[in-house]
Amino acid sequence: MKSARYKSHPESQESEMQAIHDKGRRSRAGLALLLLAALLAQPAAAKRYPAHVFTPDVNEGEVLLVEKATRTAYLLDIKPLPETRRAFKGLMLGENNGRKYHVGDKRTPEGIYKVTTFLPDEVLDARYGSGAFPLDYPNPIDRLKGRNGSGIWLHGRDDNDKDKQATLGCVAFANHDIRALRQMIAPQTPVVITSKADFVDPDTYQRERERILGVLERFLQAWEKGDFEQLDALIDPAFRGADGLDKRRWLARKKRIFQHQRQRTIKADHIVALRENHEQVVFDFTQSYCAANINSRGRKRLFFQKAGDSLRLISEEYRPLPPEPLPQEKVIPFVKRWLAAWNRRDLDGYVNSYAESFRDSKGRDIRAFRAFKKIIFGRRPDHRISAENLHVERLGPARFKVSFVQHYRSGELNDTGRKTLIVSGCGDRLWIEQEAWSRL
Repeated sequence: MKSARYKSHPESQESEMQAIHDKGRRSRAGLALLLLAALLAQPAAAKRYPAHVFTPDVNEGEVLLVEKATRTAYLLDIKPLPETRRAFKGLMLGENNGRKYHVGDKRTPEGIYKVTTFLPDEVLDARYGSGAFPLDYPNPIDRLKGRNGSGIWLHGRDDNDKDKQATLGCVAFANHDIRALRQMIAPQTPVVITSKADFVDPDTYQRERERILGVLERFLQAWEKGDFEQLDALIDPAFRGADGLDKRRWLARKKRIFQHQRQRTIKADHIVALRENHEQVVFDFTQSYCAANINSRGRKRLFFQKAGDSLRLISEEYRPLPPEPLPQEKVIPFVKRWLAAWNRRDLDGYVNSYAESFRDSKGRDIRAFRAFKKIIFGRRPDHRISAENLHVERLGPARFKVSFVQHYRSGELNDTGRKTLIVSGCGDRLWIEQEAWSRL
């Protein structure tokens, strides 16, 4: 009966066949949607970050990470969560495995270095290919551990020497990669060379970041506060400073300085911490040191090495930078705070506005000056001081002359005179170095 019906009504047969086809198409489309939904429901592979570079505040610059195990280099963008911009594979390394120790051992070093310059192919032998980036090997840790040698470069290859498979200790890239790197790195670019790169999940990266940066924070806090017990714990027994001082003499010098610089602030910014897996952590940052009559600023590198589960400072480097000018608009608010402390007889707030090296017109040092003012504040509880016609003149990057007419009123004394203050400082700290007064 069915076949007769199909035969007598071909349009019905076509319609039914079309319905069957449409149903199959919908089923296939539904299956595809289910598969897509299932794929989207799968958790995405967690992004992994290189546990070799850490920063709290930098969003620019590059680090070149060289992994010896896979003969791969990674160009990393410095950020709070660093990203891999590009990988360079097929590197050629030293003929012998392991960390470099001595001249002629044909090993590639492991540690934290920086590019010193670029040498174009025009001035090089053909074996260096399209150019070379010399590194500052040996670094301070290498030297303290007796590792020597020199001439460790990142360079190209001689394309006519197809049989060469190793270097004498340098890291050789393909020539087109060296040409690309020339547009990406420059002198002072950090280079981390490690046996095995450590790429980790976000949670692990954040824990390591907090641990590493916490070491620097504790060191700077101990230095600023003069906490020599903490400093002693953070400095390795084998420490040698940039000036050759050992740990004992370095700490002794700091103690002498701190006796005369109790008013001090130490600020670090543009911080980059670099880690090599087995041994080294290097903190590279801009350091601002501010104390009475001192305003220094420079690029600091602190070299820490592993000591059990801890990190200890073993060496340091410092490169001076021009001090940042103190904004003139900070001076008048400072003078007004000084006047306010004076008016409310706030002895600490008033005296702390003066530099430790201050001497008044009678030759009193800061301690004698404080004792004198304590007596005056007690004798004149009703005093009122006002200033008019304030004028600020810049004397240097962080030094100013402030002049004004000062009115002093109390039950015991009334006078008016011209006051001159020499104010200096850095960062958020200002002090009165000198003051003079003449009656009008």
